[in-house]
Amino acid sequence: MLAMTTLGLLLLAAALTRLPAPDFQATPVKSVAGKAPVTLRLVSSTANNITDDDAWFEKNGLALDRIDEAPEGLPSRIEDAKFLYAIRSGDRLLGIYGPDYGGGTIVAGPGFAFDFSDYRFAPRHVEGEREFVEQRVLWAEVKGDVLYVAHGHRTYAKSSHGMNAYVTAIDLRGGKALWHSAPLVANAGNFTFLDDGHLVTGYGFTAEPDFLYVLRAKDGAAVAKVPLKSGPSFLLLRGERLYVRTYDRDYVFRVVN
Repeated sequence: MLAMTTLGLLLLAAALTRLPAPDFQATPVKSVAGKAPVTLRLVSSTANNITDDDAWFEKNGLALDRIDEAPEGLPSRIEDAKFLYAIRSGDRLLGIYGPDYGGGTIVAGPGFAFDFSDYRFAPRHVEGEREFVEQRVLWAEVKGDVLYVAHGHRTYAKSSHGMNAYVTAIDLRGGKALWHSAPLVANAGNFTFLDDGHLVTGYGFTAEPDFLYVLRAKDGAAVAKVPLKSGPSFLLLRGERLYVRTYDRDYVFRVVN
């Protein structure tokens, strides 16, 4: 892994690239046709105590690859955005920066820094609810030469006319977006990769339908959709088992290729 001081120098040297606003689609995933190349088979589903997140992580031997204290050598600011947290993604460390603790607008890693400010607001929202529909970076991962980033807001989908909770894939070599997923697939605290070709995301909010989605890494298409009883918070893979923490329920799925 890169030394922290080396990473800090690379981030400081990287030009900040402001990405243009994405195509804010409003048509969610309704169904998935055909046989999925990756399936999630339910192993268990048990009620939790809602506030016992730490106990869930410890019991299952899991850890979120997030660092809340700025690692040595990582810049404390990039322009007007301050350090919020870092994510360990494989052998890379990603810094998440934003104007406040409401979430990130910049994702930076070795040799790159992308400004997602133009992703913050969909083109339409319910009158009087603009302050609630600002979309911030929720999670980011790197696979090969592609950066995957989830954005979303923390209120009802109808407030932004369903244009919320996307994943975007960015080509790190050219600095351009490769694809932008359907909406309402990713507002959990993280997403994770099942293999080199698929990632799993989660979406849910109070009375709205709650699901896991398996997305194809090459184009963002949903190839599997699994209903949940409440909104997902964390999705963590250990071996062939996917552990899913939701608001009031804990699931374990077996990943079948």
